[in-house]
Amino acid sequence: MNSINSRPSALPCRDLRCFSLLAAGALIPSLVLLVVVNQFAVDIPIWDDYDIFLKYLNNTGGARWAVAFIPHNEHRVVFERFCAELQYQATGQINFRQLAIFGNLALFVILLNHAYLYFRKELPWLLFLPIPLLLLNFVQWHNTVWATGSLQHNYVLCFALLSLTLSGSKRSSLYLLSLLLAALAALTSGSGFFLFFIIIGALILDGRSAATESGVRNLRIAQTSWKRVILAICVMACTLTVCFVNFEIKDTRASVGFVQLMSESSAIISYFFAFLGSYLQVFRASLIGGAGTVVVVVYLAFQGGLFRNPPLCRFLLFIVFSALAVTYHRYQLGADQAMSSRYTVYSTQVLIVLYILLVGVIAKGNIIQSRHLKAAAGFMFILALGFYAYSISIGVPKLMEIHGKLVNGMAVWQSGGGTGLYHDPTQYTRIEGILRESIRLGRYSPPDRPPASP
Repeated sequence: MNSINSRPSALPCRDLRCFSLLAAGALIPSLVLLVVVNQFAVDIPIWDDYDIFLKYLNNTGGARWAVAFIPHNEHRVVFERFCAELQYQATGQINFRQLAIFGNLALFVILLNHAYLYFRKELPWLLFLPIPLLLLNFVQWHNTVWATGSLQHNYVLCFALLSLTLSGSKRSSLYLLSLLLAALAALTSGSGFFLFFIIIGALILDGRSAATESGVRNLRIAQTSWKRVILAICVMACTLTVCFVNFEIKDTRASVGFVQLMSESSAIISYFFAFLGSYLQVFRASLIGGAGTVVVVVYLAFQGGLFRNPPLCRFLLFIVFSALAVTYHRYQLGADQAMSSRYTVYSTQVLIVLYILLVGVIAKGNIIQSRHLKAAAGFMFILALGFYAYSISIGVPKLMEIHGKLVNGMAVWQSGGGTGLYHDPTQYTRIEGILRESIRLGRYSPPDRPPASP
């Protein structure tokens, strides 16, 4: 029996019927996401928006340049402030609704990148249909309407995947672009710095492998790898300098020693697993999902599937490093925090990456014969559709709740009714001062008549 890849159905679609199916499979969830964002996003700040955007813009032009590089707690938010600066320079004011919409556009770039990495391996096109449903879900509901969350989490993943996709290119210009994207990721979120170590590590392995083999071609590969390592170190050093020189890194979390980490290992492991399985949004189910992720990774390693698509393998490593960083900084807040909707975009990316790598193992090993391909694709599509429906059942009520709190809270505040703003009540006096200053300076204009809550 021929393998799947030897059959026309396994190749990227070349006829109108399969193209129409793929287009519909990507277009429908994309339109649903855009409709939902348009319905629920509102020009009212949420949580960190006050400090990252309004407080930043309240500075004069010269001072803003220096303030833009100051970390927000443990977060690097230069890109987010740059987006606000561009919007302010173009329109004269900041608009949180537009920033949230722009933040969600990163998901469509991620989808296109996944499609490229999927189809260049000539994997069965029918099995691609679940991916848009997995990516454009609503368990990541908070980032759907939150300017800070969507710009930070969506774009660091977008830049990371683009960077790792281009880093293996033979063209020097594309490799340089990959390093610039890695720097941009680091300026979006602190986890972006992991990209440099992943890229450098891959280059060192390639260089050592080529150096152990004879031949002029292998010698050139080794020399090129080491030159690229030096260039990556230089770009990383420049990025570190831009982010940290002359600025104090403020970490609000108490210092944790090695002994304490060991004594709290069960809490750390629970947080890490719950983070990886957070797309399920139920604590015990998330723990099982996170443990299942580890099992699948081990299976793929034994089957050789991790290394058949190097950019995806490195992207998975980047997400794991990011999950470990979040775990270290936040595990003391409780494992429930690991399932915060702001982080679920990472867990769904893990789900998608593992799915593509498993499809690669299936295709190469002929685990599913050609005559069963449609049935397998249909089964996976139904599972993805079920997850998508589940995400809507969770996310849309949450979005309605947030929309109502924002609109009603701003209306209460505008009428002088007290602490109606959507923020930590203990910080009300401070953030109200930031808001009043922004309005006085003309940096922000709250809706005079906020739309009624749906």
